[in-house]
Amino acid sequence: MQSLASRTEMRTPLGALARKPLYLSASTRARITAEGAAIVVRQAPAGIYRYPVARLDRIICSRYVDWTGEAFALCLSNNITITLLDGRGAAIGSASPRLPHSVAFHSALEMWLEHADWTFRYENWLRKRRMNVLFQSTTRVVAAGRPFCRETFEKQKREYVYNGEITAAFAPIGQSWSHALVLSRLAREGLEPQYFGYDGHPLELAEDLSCLLWAELNLDCGSLPIEADSERTQMKFFESWARERHDRLEAHLANLKLHIARENKDWP
Repeated sequence: MQSLASRTEMRTPLGALARKPLYLSASTRARITAEGAAIVVRQAPAGIYRYPVARLDRIICSRYVDWTGEAFALCLSNNITITLLDGRGAAIGSASPRLPHSVAFHSALEMWLEHADWTFRYENWLRKRRMNVLFQSTTRVVAAGRPFCRETFEKQKREYVYNGEITAAFAPIGQSWSHALVLSRLAREGLEPQYFGYDGHPLELAEDLSCLLWAELNLDCGSLPIEADSERTQMKFFESWARERHDRLEAHLANLKLHIARENKDWP
């Protein structure tokens, strides 16, 4: 399994298609080299494939992938994030491009982190976004004509909104895919995955946003994906869901920008 984007799509003129993620199999060894403005993936028994970097959004690969420094640098210099998974599909690390920090929101965020009580303020914001996730998911359930259970809603509110706990309905690897998606979006925004506040306590921006996506995925998906017979089936479901819900990550980022702008304005 190499990518959700078919090889036919990759031969389409660059301006015709949006950037796509590249998923490399969790169990098959591969080697990635650079060739001009493309990376070349050699993976037995699949063969040799060439991917123009202008077509790539992010790369998700396992520890069995061997990178050349040239290929690694080519990806980072083209704003392509790389997420590394362990043998069980959990994200064990990532590489993001060095970002320009003249971006307005980056500066506003760092100013906001100088608040002595920023952790309290941020937890309140996260709780409100978790409530938004639950509300949006429930609204879609009702709009689809499916039964609404008040008792289930209240239970989910106690567990998820107030304690951040979600019952997993999707295969665990989906959490790593959510994280990779968020890393790519933050890189395009010129934002770091992690910041440090007044007390040295970290603000795990990428982790927290990916947890919001992961929760909504589980609330939306039902039991089908976790029962799927292959990682490829799960991957197709995830990418389809991510395209359909692309506005959700944008909404979380937009709300955080608004929240911080207001608090910075009112800060004496």
